[in-house]
Amino acid sequence: MSKEINAVSQWLKEVVIGLDLCPFAAWPEQHNQIRITLSRDTTEDALLETLQSELTLAAETPASELETTLIVIANMLEDFDDYNQFL
Repeated sequence: MSKEINAVSQWLKEVVIGLDLCPFAAWPEQHNQIRITLSRDTTEDALLETLQSELTLAAETPASELETTLIVIANMLEDFDDYNQFL
């Protein structure tokens, strides 16, 4: 597992779940139904393809196996304004 995925997994457990910021996160995390994937994309088009791939995977996988996906974007959108504009 990459250091980026490890960091997000720790943040999910300690902050999001630990502080109860999302009451829906604990159950799927405990049942290994949260996918954390690393994107090393460097262009918006490539990132959109990654997003589409994850959306397709989520739509085609039963919720009992995959509840949600987190995409860790390692090489883009580090500035919130860039992230917000991409959205």
